[in-house]
Amino acid sequence: MGGISYLKMENEILNKILNKLNQLEENQNNTLEKINQLEENQDDIKKDTNKIFLILEDMRNTDILLSEGIINLNDKIDRDLLDIKNEFKSRAEIIEKAVKENSQKVNDLNNNLLLVQEVTAQNYLDITRIKKVM
Repeated sequence: MGGISYLKMENEILNKILNKLNQLEENQNNTLEKINQLEENQDDIKKDTNKIFLILEDMRNTDILLSEGIINLNDKIDRDLLDIKNEFKSRAEIIEKAVKENSQKVNDLNNNLLLVQEVTAQNYLDITRIKKVM
């Protein structure tokens, strides 16, 4: 009977070893599944990273175009403002010249008016003297 119990014990030990090996194999399979899942996740991350890179590149190109557009717009605004400033300056010079000319004409008219008043007054006096003499 000693031989049978030894065989049972040996069989139990072998069964425990087999169970442990099965557990190790199952753990290894679980680990392989997790590794496969991680690799899939890594591939998804790579795809997402590539998409993000393309989006960022597109945004950079858009930013460059917007910057160039803003610079061109600012340049146009500066040119337009300079044109407006020059136009106002030119018109102000014309107005200033016209005011000076009008002022001179008004002064001339005032002087002429004073002269006409003096001549008229002198004529009136002369007419009055002539009427007295006659």
